[in-house]
Amino acid sequence: QRLNAEKFEEQRLNTEVQHAEECWWEQKFDALTFKFSQFFDYNSQNEAKVIALTQEKTKAEIATLVKARDEAEDAKAKVEATLVKTQEEVKEQKTELASLAKAREEAEAQKAKA
Repeated sequence: QRLNAEKFEEQRLNTEVQHAEECWWEQKFDALTFKFSQFFDYNSQNEAKVIALTQEKTKAEIATLVKARDEAEDAKAKVEATLVKTQEEVKEQKTELASLAKAREEAEAQKAKA
């Protein structure tokens, strides 16, 4: 009976050890699962922050480009207005030169008659 008692005690101890090992592995697994969960949550939060920052940067870049386009259009309009004004001045000068040339021709014709 003593042998049976020792064998029984050995089996009981083995069962306890096995149960303790299973509990230890379960705790380790739960701890790792929790850490992975935290990591993925942190990663998702960072990804959301990156997306938000990228969107803000894109909005700022678009605003800068729109402003630059508006400034370029304003500059183009000013250049076009200056060009039109210059063309009108050139036309007026040509008319004035033609008028002066005609007056000179008339004066020379008058001089030749006299």
